[in-house]
Amino acid sequence: VVFGAGPDTAVAGQFREKLKDVLAAGGRQVKDDTWYDPRQIVVHDVELPIPLYYFPAIVGDIEEAYEQLAAEERRSYNLHTDFHWEKSLPNLNPRRSELTVGWSLGLLARGLVARVIGLEDGELVWHVDEQGQTDPLGPSFSAALYRLGEMHRIEDLQRDMEDRLAKARAKLAPEEEKARHEKLIEQFSGRLNQMNRRELRGETNREEILDRPILRALIQALREDRGTSPAGSSRSVYHGLDLG
Repeated sequence: VVFGAGPDTAVAGQFREKLKDVLAAGGRQVKDDTWYDPRQIVVHDVELPIPLYYFPAIVGDIEEAYEQLAAEERRSYNLHTDFHWEKSLPNLNPRRSELTVGWSLGLLARGLVARVIGLEDGELVWHVDEQGQTDPLGPSFSAALYRLGEMHRIEDLQRDMEDRLAKARAKLAPEEEKARHEKLIEQFSGRLNQMNRRELRGETNREEILDRPILRALIQALREDRGTSPAGSSRSVYHGLDLG
């Protein structure tokens, strides 16, 4: 059972325990986790815990067909059960070295360079203005992409974010912006190396599994953007990164 990360109140705790008791009927083993959306609870039963992307048919013919449909801008239907992922998660195969760089991922990369997106108290935030107002994006890159995907659906908000980013980048000197690109690429590459070593020790957590392909895509986006500038651990996955 995956609970939405809502307020940690006594009533919420009682509800979670009661639901787990119900799910444990018949001797079932119940594992619980949390995720980004506080409005939803997901319950699923694992019959055979093998990820679908290990099957050649999934990452072969089915994935190819999915990508063709995803590229069709005129289709009248969503490809995802949760429509929020339409813009922020265009690829379903976490074993690939990169994700398609869409609006959300591109904005995340450019926002980190301009420091419009930063880190506060272990959580990524969007700096709405220069007076200190912020909007939370989430405690990980995957959560931030999800949130940016939601923002993308609101046309006025999307335009405001693009304007804010453009103004922030216009204030950066070319050499400062280049240095920021290089520093982020170095930090993200180092973080990937840490994740790979943790995987060898069997210590990879869920956040790292989700964030690893995003980090690879961010590195690629930063490298491309560099030449086109207009002027399981309890510690945070950003520990040691300078995203302020």
